[in-house]
Amino acid sequence: LRRGAPAHSWQWCGACWQCAGCYRTKRTQSSSLNRQPCSLDVPTGLAPLLRDDKGHTLVAASSARAPVTLVCIACGAYADRVPVKLAKPCARRPPNNDARAVLLNLRPASI
Repeated sequence: LRRGAPAHSWQWCGACWQCAGCYRTKRTQSSSLNRQPCSLDVPTGLAPLLRDDKGHTLVAASSARAPVTLVCIACGAYADRVPVKLAKPCARRPPNNDARAVLLNLRPASI
């Protein structure tokens, strides 16, 4: 890790370790990600969600549509540019069919 570079803040989220700052994930405590700085090239419209997640349980993912998509694993809300449902408090209800279809096409972000 470069001197002065921000370090990840890893938290266990039930299935993996997730950085509270950039939402990257890892499966094991010891990982090459530990030597990389905490940074995520988040689209400008999504940056406020990193400061105030409105109660959503966010993970970063990618798809053919966008390199970074933030997804709430509790309610299925997602955004890759401008948050609509993610800008509102989390409903904590299972995702509808539209959200399920998007979730099935996502993969963890490799940023």
